[in-house]
Amino acid sequence: MKKWVALLLAVLMLCTLVGCGDSTKPDDKDTPATTTTTKQEIVPIELVEGEIPSDCYWTEDVSAPARNMAVMIKANVNLTDVQWLALNPDPPTTDQVLDHRALKKGEIWTVNTYINDAVPNRGIACVDESGKTYYYAIAWSGKDGSISLSELNIEALSEERLTEIETMLNTEENNGFVSMNEYSCPEEVSLFDALYSGAGIGVGSWEWTDEEVQDYIVAAEWEELYTSVLRFAKADVEALLQKKLGISLADLTKDIDMVYIEKYDAYYHAHSDTQYQPVEVLGGWLEGGEGGLFVVDYKIGWGDGKGRVTLKQTKDGYQFVSNMKISEVTNTIQLSKEQLDEINTFLNDPDNLGFVQRSFDRPEEVKWSAVLTADVTFGVDVREWSDAERHALSDALEYDMSGSPIRYPRAKVEELFQKRLGIPLSALEKPISAVYLAEYDAYYRSFLGIEWVPVYVKSGKIENGIYIVDYEIGSGEYVGHYRVTMRATDDGFQFISNVSIED
Repeated sequence: MKKWVALLLAVLMLCTLVGCGDSTKPDDKDTPATTTTTKQEIVPIELVEGEIPSDCYWTEDVSAPARNMAVMIKANVNLTDVQWLALNPDPPTTDQVLDHRALKKGEIWTVNTYINDAVPNRGIACVDESGKTYYYAIAWSGKDGSISLSELNIEALSEERLTEIETMLNTEENNGFVSMNEYSCPEEVSLFDALYSGAGIGVGSWEWTDEEVQDYIVAAEWEELYTSVLRFAKADVEALLQKKLGISLADLTKDIDMVYIEKYDAYYHAHSDTQYQPVEVLGGWLEGGEGGLFVVDYKIGWGDGKGRVTLKQTKDGYQFVSNMKISEVTNTIQLSKEQLDEINTFLNDPDNLGFVQRSFDRPEEVKWSAVLTADVTFGVDVREWSDAERHALSDALEYDMSGSPIRYPRAKVEELFQKRLGIPLSALEKPISAVYLAEYDAYYRSFLGIEWVPVYVKSGKIENGIYIVDYEIGSGEYVGHYRVTMRATDDGFQFISNVSIED
């Protein structure tokens, strides 16, 4: 089955390349390939059959046209960032992350979804304890109803590689191939858009001779030179296309849409502004192993625009293969009762409860004193201190601390904020309202009464992988209504924001 799927995918991929006018030979090392799983001592995930366990995690794949199959994925090792993926069909590479979570060894995640017969439309990615990322396609046989996993030959890109590509995309020479430009293969590039930023080869009209200015006005059928215009020597354009796309001007399928003046053997492009748009790389992977394609997702401009560019490495940089805009799709999954109960238990943990007792729009806005309540498990009561420590605190205060002071080791506090917010203490914007004793490397606070306040989770959902949960906090007349947003981690959740909401 796996061999048949891999063969079919290879045929589909070749057909796609031919459709775009690709002249690469079948055995060219730059052609991406999809390979099946190699033997490992422990496969990180496996598909399981049989009755669905009552304690499994459950997700409705709302993006599927018809959910006709419950796919059960079991973790054989502790896994982080387990992602449920939509796949491009030709070849099968990640198209969209529909949901994600962490799974401990032995845990099962069930997804009610639709699986194509023949070409896979759904997949799984996961990260094992060593930090290695795996990608799988899910294949279904319409003949016997069996499903199987086939490992995709995809490798997550390092931070160094992503930074290198981001720098490259932001240069004047390359920015036009991602800014305002969409193409599924090099021949579909809009030359007008590719040269919009000047591409480093444009010569402005302020550098032309008076004769050339007049020649352009006549060719463009203008009465005068209304705006700045760039001249692009045809030889320079040809060299740019060969370098950045591996094709020539004659291969382009879209109209050049620029004035050409044979006298100067050049194209002319009227510009109202440069249209340069900054690119921020979001992530990416290498498809097909060494000699394969680099697929990179990015944010562009000053708004919410996103895209995905595919690159081929060459001896002097990268060539563009495709560039497509990514539409923002909201995938909503309602949390089950079991998931809500799990989150309720998590929020009521003494070490986590303080994060939801105050509002914050960003992790950096969290109030330190609200988090370190009297119930935090690593707090050490004054009755367990030595006399020397009690005297040291009194000397620091120059009076006896009232109430019941508690010691919080700084290392434990730092660990909690890193684990639950993903930021260090130094990133907090509000001051730390506590006494710090360097000799004990700890913070000290005093409590006059019980601060514990219960949380009651009411409802929740997952949107694009982010958990959004509504809850009540307090009791009697003093009940607050809040909405917390979190992302799943391998040991629970990280807090993103917490805001008060209407009843």
